[in-house]
Amino acid sequence: IYFNNHYKAQAVRSAKILQKLIGDSDISTSQN
Repeated sequence: IYFNNHYKAQAVRSAKILQKLIGDSDISTSQN
């Protein structure tokens, strides 16, 4: 159960990171 939860949490986290990267792409390019 813990392993399954951990895997789920990691998937959600990576999905959020991906979304943030895609959403902030304009901001990061202008900052660089």
